[in-house]
Amino acid sequence: MGAILRAREKRAVFDLEHLLALSDAPGLPLLVSERTLYLLENLAITDITDASRFSLGPVEDNFYMTVDEEDEEEYALFLDVLHQAQLEILEVEQMFYGYEEAFGDFETLITGGSGNTSLEGSVVPEGELWECQLAAGVASAVCAAVLVYISDGETIFYLAEGIPNIAGQHVYWSGKVALSPGQRMGCLFAAHPDATTLNAHFWYAKLV
Repeated sequence: MGAILRAREKRAVFDLEHLLALSDAPGLPLLVSERTLYLLENLAITDITDASRFSLGPVEDNFYMTVDEEDEEEYALFLDVLHQAQLEILEVEQMFYGYEEAFGDFETLITGGSGNTSLEGSVVPEGELWECQLAAGVASAVCAAVLVYISDGETIFYLAEGIPNIAGQHVYWSGKVALSPGQRMGCLFAAHPDATTLNAHFWYAKLV
């Protein structure tokens, strides 16, 4: 696919070159209100997870070059920045030092009508912290889109949007995002016909 020249929209653009020149050592106190923390959490789940929001240098004349997702080195740098930001901004109740176990969550449903249907994974229990590393959705019929998201029962944070797909074609999201107690992963299948078999797969690591 390669890097893409994009026009800057009215959204955040993160200069990856500048980010890499900054210290990644935690130590700056962040004293904010619950309102501001809520805004930061949403930013962490939306713009910060979008590779197209990361430039390979300063924005010039309102244009910038995006990170090339097919360039392993560039994309690895983006994932490092993303992972650290999520872990520092998202509220967690405990420090962790590694992975305790890895497991999958598989949801299946045959629709009883046409329209939009959401399949959601397991809720993170109290006292635990999970990291979702991969999500996939597949339908037995053509769907207009598959959206991967995190839900806490009230607010939905979208991570990735699929494209119109053929029957049986998976739509994937991969990365690293921390899930706090009460949150869950989900896939929304849009504009599916009646009697469509929907499958959503989520892969996690339990953090300790």
